[in-house]
Amino acid sequence: MLQDYDRKVLYKQVWSEPALSVAKGYGYSSVWLGKVCRLLNVPVPPRGYWTRVQSGGKGRKPPLPVLRMKPESTVT
Repeated sequence: MLQDYDRKVLYKQVWSEPALSVAKGYGYSSVWLGKVCRLLNVPVPPRGYWTRVQSGGKGRKPPLPVLRMKPESTVT
């Protein structure tokens, strides 16, 4: 299945809930989500990020880098 993905929306989603939850919302696996994020140059939280947040810690959220591809910010 092909779908359009907005980088800004995807970035916001992966930093607001675990990747497995975001991937389920799209109907795919977290491995698939990781591949899409790499393709779109969307940073994802490191391992242990959500555990740290749940225990009261703060995690660093890097800014969304510039996409080096010339097309729009959506990929099909």
